Amino acid sequence: MLIEIRLSDAGEEAGEDTDLDALRSLYLWLLEDRAVSQHAQVSLASGPARPGAQGGGAFEWVQLAADSGLQIGALALSYAGWRNTRPGRSAGTTATLTRGGTTVELSSDDPEAVARLVAALDDEDSSDS
Repeated sequence: MLIEIRLSDAGEEAGEDTDLDALRSLYLWLLEDRAVSQHAQVSLASGPARPGAQGGGAFEWVQLAADSGLQIGALALSYAGWRNTRPGRSAGTTATLTRGGTTVELSSDDPEAVARLVAALDDEDSSDS
């Protein structure tokens, strides 16, 4: 299963670059979280170069190539834990998680929001079967 996590800030304009420090921080956090990293290959991914730009695109999202042992709840809790380590810096940050045809936005570490995320991505699990 392939999961993409993109970060955006409430103040960003469409097409603006992702906050690379936040993206790298989340990437390293997920790598160090054994509940996530033992069941998923975590990497930084980039899109194609923008028109007029030289070279490839900058890192734009965290990608997880996960085996069937990855619990979506563990991923959601890990993300919430990461947000809690960034008080003030993550207040306007929204994570957009995409898996298959399902996209879920998470803009807080509220337990109910995390539960909705888990339910939506778990629904993707049942449709894969």
